[in-house]
Amino acid sequence: MDNIKGISLINNISKYLYIFTSTISIIFVSILFYILIGGSFEGLINVDIIINDSESCSQYSNFNQVPLGSRFIGFLLAVLIIGFTLTILKFWKNFISLVNQGKYFEVSTLKNLKYISYFLFGIGTSLFLIEIFTDMIFSTSASF
Repeated sequence: MDNIKGISLINNISKYLYIFTSTISIIFVSILFYILIGGSFEGLINVDIIINDSESCSQYSNFNQVPLGSRFIGFLLAVLIIGFTLTILKFWKNFISLVNQGKYFEVSTLKNLKYISYFLFGIGTSLFLIEIFTDMIFSTSASF
């Protein structure tokens, strides 16, 4: 009986975690979109661009001065990672809900685990590509 209460607690936590994460993600994507369309957040931003072994350094005093292409790529990569994370939490919530119902080894329960693994692989691959992209194309440092 204690195990059922534990699974029920995890089920409730998963539901609230998904709602909380969705809310924070909406706020974060809204801020990123504000920056993308030219929003003003002051700070010191250095963008070093390395092309064909020649370095050029640009210093910006505001996010809206960073080239639109760099802002757009940053926005897309952040939204991609947020989307993967929310999808994983959704499948986790579905998985725990099915386990809470006693459907431990049914196909629908196991499919949720399979999809979670695919999206975790997607996040890992995305983070690897982001690292390669930022090392090869540009490096950004911001201080506020």
